[in-house]
Amino acid sequence: ASSIVPLEPGDQPRRPAVPRRYEAGADEYRYFSVRFPAAAHDQPLHFAVTPLTGDPDLYLAASSQDTPVRPDKTDSTWSSAEQEGQPQHRYEHLTVATSDRGRCSGSGCTYYLSVQADHAPSTFSVVAWAGDTAVQLVEGGRQAGELPAGGTRYYVAHVAGSHSDLSIVADMASGAARLYARVGKKAGPQPEEHSWSSDTGSDLGIEIRHDDAEFCT
Repeated sequence: ASSIVPLEPGDQPRRPAVPRRYEAGADEYRYFSVRFPAAAHDQPLHFAVTPLTGDPDLYLAASSQDTPVRPDKTDSTWSSAEQEGQPQHRYEHLTVATSDRGRCSGSGCTYYLSVQADHAPSTFSVVAWAGDTAVQLVEGGRQAGELPAGGTRYYVAHVAGSHSDLSIVADMASGAARLYARVGKKAGPQPEEHSWSSDTGSDLGIEIRHDDAEFCT
């Protein structure tokens, strides 16, 4: 069987979770594992696969045993695979609530992810995080996400040595939201919590000019 690649879920608020890019052949599985920090025991856990090409599906299981687990389409605790009659998504996202009966905890608890390329080769990024840990954005890349009504999701964009304008875009598959941004701290809706913001809607964007007084590199 293919090896299991460990993922780094970040450690809020010090380090963001960083998406990693992988490939899988037609009907092939890629396997991953993640252990969350102790502080995540009372937080929801998030797992996201962003398709870059193809149509990957995400399967998830948790175990406190030493023997690795490889969930698949016939045996998993959670699955993002499309059910017959359900609308197709452009991403794969799973959230394990604190009250979920399939959840495990403790230092020996490991979550195992399997990503299968459905019928055709696929390139994708995969990331896991807990609670409101920020997810790092990759320049020029897409990052899937999901928001409950009234919810907030945090992201980090690192800009180093650039003298170009910075564009941040959110393409909403459904619903409406608003983007906020500032340098060095988490942004929020209050005036003192952001330097830039977008209009509310389904096609969001913030353009930060390189000569803006608050732009930094």
